[in-house]
Amino acid sequence: MEPSASPAPEEKPLVETKKIGAPRIVLAILVAIIVILAGALAFVEFYHPAIPPTPTGILSVQSTSPTAQQGSVLRFTLSNLSSNAHAVVHMGDGQIENTTTPTFTHKYDLPGAYLVYAEEFGNANGTAFANTANALISVTVVPSIPFQLSQYLSVPQIYFNKSLSGNTNAPIFAAGTQASLFGAYGEASQLRDTKESFWNKTLNQYNNITDIVSLDHYTWDFGNGKATDVQPDPDTLLPATNPVNQAYSNAGLYTVLLTLWTTETLTAQWHDVATNTSFTNTTTVNTYSVTVGQTLAVGSWSFQTTSGNVPNPGVITEIVNSPGGPFSFDPQIDYETTGFEVVVNTQATLLIYNSSSTTSWFPYVADSVPTVGNGVSSDFKTYTFHIRPGMGFSNGDPITAYDVWYTMIRAILFQGGYPGDADWILCKYLFPVGTPPLNFQPFVSIVNDTNKAVAFSAIVNAVSYNNDSQTVTFHLAIAKSPAEFFTSINDALGTGILDAAWLKSVGAGITFTPDGFLAYQDQANEGSYNLQVQYHPVASGPFEINTYVPATAVVLTPNPYFPGIPAIPKQDKTVILKWVSSPAVAYQLFASGQGDIVTLLPPPYYKTINTGLVPNQAHIEGPFPTITEFFVVFNVNIATSLISTDIGPGYSIPSDYFANPLVREAFAYAFNYTQYVDQILGNKKYGFNFGSPYCGVIVKGLPYYVPPTGLPGCPTYDLAKAKSLLYQSGEYNTSVKIPIVVPTGDDTDFLAAQVLSAALAFIDSNIVMTPVSITFHNIIGYSTPGANPMPIYFLGWIADYPYPSDYTDAMYLEKGTYPGPNGWDQTYLN
Repeated sequence: MEPSASPAPEEKPLVETKKIGAPRIVLAILVAIIVILAGALAFVEFYHPAIPPTPTGILSVQSTSPTAQQGSVLRFTLSNLSSNAHAVVHMGDGQIENTTTPTFTHKYDLPGAYLVYAEEFGNANGTAFANTANALISVTVVPSIPFQLSQYLSVPQIYFNKSLSGNTNAPIFAAGTQASLFGAYGEASQLRDTKESFWNKTLNQYNNITDIVSLDHYTWDFGNGKATDVQPDPDTLLPATNPVNQAYSNAGLYTVLLTLWTTETLTAQWHDVATNTSFTNTTTVNTYSVTVGQTLAVGSWSFQTTSGNVPNPGVITEIVNSPGGPFSFDPQIDYETTGFEVVVNTQATLLIYNSSSTTSWFPYVADSVPTVGNGVSSDFKTYTFHIRPGMGFSNGDPITAYDVWYTMIRAILFQGGYPGDADWILCKYLFPVGTPPLNFQPFVSIVNDTNKAVAFSAIVNAVSYNNDSQTVTFHLAIAKSPAEFFTSINDALGTGILDAAWLKSVGAGITFTPDGFLAYQDQANEGSYNLQVQYHPVASGPFEINTYVPATAVVLTPNPYFPGIPAIPKQDKTVILKWVSSPAVAYQLFASGQGDIVTLLPPPYYKTINTGLVPNQAHIEGPFPTITEFFVVFNVNIATSLISTDIGPGYSIPSDYFANPLVREAFAYAFNYTQYVDQILGNKKYGFNFGSPYCGVIVKGLPYYVPPTGLPGCPTYDLAKAKSLLYQSGEYNTSVKIPIVVPTGDDTDFLAAQVLSAALAFIDSNIVMTPVSITFHNIIGYSTPGANPMPIYFLGWIADYPYPSDYTDAMYLEKGTYPGPNGWDQTYLN
């Protein structure tokens, strides 16, 4: 469908401004940025000031909540409305509320970002008394999309580029200037793409049926009687015309709508074996759409601000360059950084690190940190925690010792689930490794058909509780100092505390028998997850999940039953996390003031942010060192049958291609490490310490670290040696077509993958390697033993605890987080 524009004349705006004599306030948006990059953390602390009281006698409008879910009712309050007057409130979505009382409600039918404006009129003669043209408020309405429908829909986004002429104060524009409106899709990786194949024995026919949902087109409605359709760019899926420009000659409020249409296409293929004939039929079976709104204020308008010029002080919006969003919010399942940000803010643990220290702790759900003689036995094998009174889950249930105990049993049963989880960390302290009769191994499910009675006894004896004394006790298999053991119970990934009664109510309860334990372990495997726990668990921490829009956004609101503790005060802000489709979209949303924080931007944006934004709007402090590492992963047991459906067609590679150590070594010598650090990651190019090279898995900052110069056998960039290694491997001149997978939005490693692919083609033209972007969410989902289609991919590791075993166990144990899904248990490796 080609772009088209309606020839209708421009209509009047939803509301025209009426000047009351107050000067226009220039909009100034305070913004903050967190940029997380390889090896360094740069950030600026940003505090939203509290909302000040409304000055006496000045009309203003406030919402009881700065966010709402599509279709829900939001309550508003008018301050200083005269007793002999009524108010006409323009809600920003094209609707008006008339009221003679200070409180009223409104339901937003469409998600979006809306500006609310109130006018006060005398009841006797309709005289205009006051208005809030200089005190607009913003309301964010998030979509309401059932999880089951997320595979058919993609939520569009509207954003601005404030560096463009006339767009400096967007969404406020001067009359007659050109508004540049950018559109984007929220995410498309979750859209349905299935294939079924079967053989009709009676007819002797093979049948293939594919069901694909794809982006069809975008529709802009400019709110002035004009509209246009825009096709998606075939490469980026963003609107092919982006931005679209629109000038508004009349002052007032306009509601711009952006609709993203998707189509479901069913393709059936029949092949008759007897006649060797084929027939294909393709049909569009369904069309879906999601519409979002954005209010534009044309003319002399400004926002209601606090003393710090923050237009929306009750909300913190973070733009996350992580397309696809998190894998899970279940603390015993999730084991990745995108979900961790939500889990760590919604699920409490017994202890928490004392600020930046890695050797001291604050009590969290526990009311004190146990010490020897006060909770810790003299042999360091028994640790008892007393539960803090007054703590509550977000549904109002009190947090008890029973809940903590129940959660720990669940964590034990979930160790060994796939994709891998963090539960192995606690388990390795509770059970002796490799000792009969349990024969416990990290990353391997504890209970099996042959040991279930022994395993049941070992598990129920590993952790105990007393609800009368409100204590939970851990019985360790071997002595561990507090500094070691405490690292296993202070990470929300693994030991975030869930409500036992709630788990039972949603079908995630544990049956306390040997067979019940064995069966419950299945809930730790992808495909058998409890979806309620995966995406909307009850919270024990300072925030709760208010609304989750799959692959798009999550809204966190304060847990009303979290009382606040000395280390973590009671919260009063709403936090919106938006996962966007690309770093460019993330940057523009941030730069245009539609986000307070932006995370996971690639290094090139460092220079842009440091020099491109108005001074005092954004500032990067740092770098601060981290013990995070990034690497390229080889899969020695590639699920080749899944490559075409999970990654794409046209690839060919033996399933054991990377089982040959000389092939892996050749690839390693073809990587230009110096170029990566200096120019691609950009230490020299951008003048910022984004990262440093390392060898092995133990990085700088950990005990036993050795720099690359002190380790033998560390690969360096040497194409001649890489070519020689390929010769020795017997794979030189072997024709392979390999997808190298990079997380979507990671422009840095995508470029590195292109450079590596070119180097390999230079030494052997039969190696055709193509970088492919796949969402982080899906990369985690593909990381399953025996079903991992990714031959080679970029990923990394962020410490669970600051000790080398966190790295060596996860990277080197046969069933570890990375070896497990990459085939390192295959017998042919021996």
